[in-house]
Amino acid sequence: MKTYSFIGSDKNAGKTTAFNYIYRQLYRRRQARPLCLSSIGINGEDVDTWEGADKPHIDLLPGSCFITHAVHLASHTGKYETLLTLGRPLFSKNYIFGRSLLEMQLILEGPNRGKEIASAKHEIESLLGDDAIFLIDGSIDRQFLAKPEISDGFYFSLLFTKQPQQLQKSCDILQMLSLAPCCKEMHRTITKNLTANSKSLMLADSGQLIYRGETIVSRDEELKRKCETIYHAPGVLYLKGALTSSLYKFFAPFKRLQLILDNFTLFLSITASKRQRPEFKPEIFLYHPVPVKTIFIRQETHFDPSLLPPGLIAKNIFREIHNEG
Repeated sequence: MKTYSFIGSDKNAGKTTAFNYIYRQLYRRRQARPLCLSSIGINGEDVDTWEGADKPHIDLLPGSCFITHAVHLASHTGKYETLLTLGRPLFSKNYIFGRSLLEMQLILEGPNRGKEIASAKHEIESLLGDDAIFLIDGSIDRQFLAKPEISDGFYFSLLFTKQPQQLQKSCDILQMLSLAPCCKEMHRTITKNLTANSKSLMLADSGQLIYRGETIVSRDEELKRKCETIYHAPGVLYLKGALTSSLYKFFAPFKRLQLILDNFTLFLSITASKRQRPEFKPEIFLYHPVPVKTIFIRQETHFDPSLLPPGLIAKNIFREIHNEG
């Protein structure tokens, strides 16, 4: 089964609009492949409960499966069939895994923790088969959805406005999405040395293992001491933990260090303006390549197209929907 998540840089970046767009595309050409929709948090309301602004709703088409909280189905009697109830102890709430019989406007609310999502995926695949497609409407504070153990790919919605902080944030995200994978030889070396509890690996330039850490990276003082001993020597450091602002500053002077992050989500915490950051001398690569499917752009001001990662599909989602209409 393939799982695709939808992530946005900000509120109103067009994430749910992109979700609806891809869902309808897949529905039109599904060729009997089952589709299942869910969400992190609550999505599909007509009005944003925080801002009072209109929101795009979610129209579920006949034959589509879904996961939502039971309370959102009260007004849809006869429009769906229940396939399974997902409840305690594996889930913190009672969710319904069902299939729509008629078109209906549905509010989606699914599991929002990694373990719960993994359990939901197992249940979906066991009933729908391994050719099913699972779409998860995410949120701006649930970037973990893009981790390789959760999603096979993701769609990213970016908001470009005239507000400097939001514009800088979008530029930072594009930099993050541009990170290149490490070379195949180093990937094999890291894989050989990883254990189930590994949080970090320090390797000599030759590939020899110097240190394996099992402590959370940001708290691993031994890791920092080991790094200081090779300050002037070429080396490789693999991290399975967030590159926090403090770690970013610590590693910034290591000009002969090759830093390999397990996946791109570990770079997300670096959101400060470049003017506030020290010059970062290590090269940064990824152990797991960025599995981005499409970048959707909501454009309220000019942006430089050269910022977009090469080879990736980018769409101005609102312009495309307007043209289709």
